[in-house]
Amino acid sequence: MNKKKILCPENLFFFLSLAGILGFFVFAVLKGTDAWLWMVQENNPEIQGVDYYMHLSFCVDPERLYEVGEISCFPPFAYIMYRALYLLSSAGGGDAGPRGWTIFYNSFRYNAVYYAFLTFLALFLLFAIGSVTKGKMKRREVLLLFFCFFFSAPFIGSGFMVGNSTMLIISLLMLALKMRDSRSAAVREGALVLIAVCAGFKIYPAIFGLLYLKEKRWKEAVRLIVYGILVFTVPFAWFGGMKGFMLWLVHIRDTMGIMNYGRVQFIKGIVYMLLVHLTGSFDSPVITAGTTVIPLLFLLLMIILAWFSQDKTRTIFFLISAMVFYPTNAFRYTLGYLIIPFIFRLTEKESGYTAEDWLNAFFAGMIYTIPMLMGLATGFVLGFHYFTMTAVEVWLYCAAYLFVLTEIILEGAALLRRKV
Repeated sequence: MNKKKILCPENLFFFLSLAGILGFFVFAVLKGTDAWLWMVQENNPEIQGVDYYMHLSFCVDPERLYEVGEISCFPPFAYIMYRALYLLSSAGGGDAGPRGWTIFYNSFRYNAVYYAFLTFLALFLLFAIGSVTKGKMKRREVLLLFFCFFFSAPFIGSGFMVGNSTMLIISLLMLALKMRDSRSAAVREGALVLIAVCAGFKIYPAIFGLLYLKEKRWKEAVRLIVYGILVFTVPFAWFGGMKGFMLWLVHIRDTMGIMNYGRVQFIKGIVYMLLVHLTGSFDSPVITAGTTVIPLLFLLLMIILAWFSQDKTRTIFFLISAMVFYPTNAFRYTLGYLIIPFIFRLTEKESGYTAEDWLNAFFAGMIYTIPMLMGLATGFVLGFHYFTMTAVEVWLYCAAYLFVLTEIILEGAALLRRKV
């Protein structure tokens, strides 16, 4: 391997990511439970499978889904999957569903299906990475990339630990963005379907419809809207009908209204924390206005930058950032979406790297790792007295927000050069 190949952004990422992950493995051998307690989401290993079993329990009675699941904010399309998993776990239905919202309360049959689900998610992620990087990266590099992502704090310490379906949407969206520029009309149509399916699970991937408008692919944009409407509306026929839809709207409103102190995982939470410190109050008109307006301004900024950017990867980055940091009540696992623009940037070229390529690799290495430096600097303190604001979270989100700020500055400079 020549010197040019060794000194590349890809290897910088591998070094930073693996240093933290392998260091944690050594730490875990020495400290055992204490090490995992420090690393996992909320410093709470007891939440294993919570995002899986919670939604599984909601769809035991499909017609009453949104009545029983008072925090069920997914569109009904997502519950087609959870309903199928419930039927598989309960041998065709007929029981009361999961006994609790974590693996510790449930029988082998339920847990076996859960572990099979996680295995599928992991293998599908590997498949998606391999498909997107095909012809651009060697097989061993793809496997190493998967290893870094899978064993990082956002994935193994959050998304895979709680069984969140975000791990599925990451892979589907990655494939859709690769497929949308295919020479095959059928493959491009498949990309539209996949984006609609992603929106049917989580709503906010619908923002990628802007790509088709930006590129003036009007016919595809119309078909994407049609697919999206069908995927969103038709499943309500089995999950509560109009009443289910109205209850879903209530759940969405309640979710968007959450304001817990210490929630660094989304813009509204950051704004709330800052305004509490500035005003000395936890509830004031200034806080209400600020936590409403500033997140909307952030969303608008991401959309504007994505619209005017001439860099395809940076365009994807801004749309992903809107998905990751705007929705309220996000958790650590949503950082997983940022692997999508990072992987696309890695596959763009093999030489002539820019400062942005190195910065992307640096920030990705800081996020998709286990931050042992943070642990060493703080004596492996767990957190800061707020259930989601762990020491690991502080490291990851400092890196993530600096990543976003860097991309904003770079795009701003590019716009000024073009005098847009």
